[in-house]
Amino acid sequence: IAQAEARWRSARAYMVEMITEIWDSAGTGAELTLDQRARLRIASTHAINEARDVAYYAYRAAGSTAILKSNPFERRFRDMNAAAQQVQGQPSNMEQAGQVFLGMEIGGNRL
Repeated sequence: IAQAEARWRSARAYMVEMITEIWDSAGTGAELTLDQRARLRIASTHAINEARDVAYYAYRAAGSTAILKSNPFERRFRDMNAAAQQVQGQPSNMEQAGQVFLGMEIGGNRL
């Protein structure tokens, strides 16, 4: 559980850092740079996937009763997996951001 806590807090800190940077940039009227958009995308994708993994750790730690519909872990585990399956949680987001960081042409339009 301690590792899950550290992973979640790290992902959250990166997300908050990016939201703050984007907010400050928007306050000046400047358009977001491609680098900012890429970093925001990886921060959100990373946070989604870390949250999914943390939910999984908690689910596993809850034991066999976690599979019962009457157990709150069952619903939260299902919800977190459903959220992570959406486009914002897909690994291809990381690929596109990596292309930006390497100066390559971007394959796709999620940034």
